[in-house]
Amino acid sequence: GVYSITVVQFYGLDYIDNGQLKQARDENQKLLLGKNNRYLLFLKKNESLTGYWIGTAHPYKFLLADGKAKAESPVGDLNGAFPDKPQNDFIAQVESLIAGNP
Repeated sequence: GVYSITVVQFYGLDYIDNGQLKQARDENQKLLLGKNNRYLLFLKKNESLTGYWIGTAHPYKFLLADGKAKAESPVGDLNGAFPDKPQNDFIAQVESLIAGNP
């Protein structure tokens, strides 16, 4: 199914991680989600802030556009480890892994 989540994005601000005040690492615009874009996000519960989720290991954000899934985390595609892939193939692969079928 399709789910909606409220997104709080840090953009050059301080934030709390495991109870410690930290400074956002990057003010790069590409860290932000684009309005009206579709993404596949790999998230985990934020242990510091109940009800909030954070990105998992990079790349945790994939832009779904023009029939492709494109790694768009701050580290991009990890120097070619995650090249653009047909969107439907990528989603099917993720669904298969979630179902326990590697």
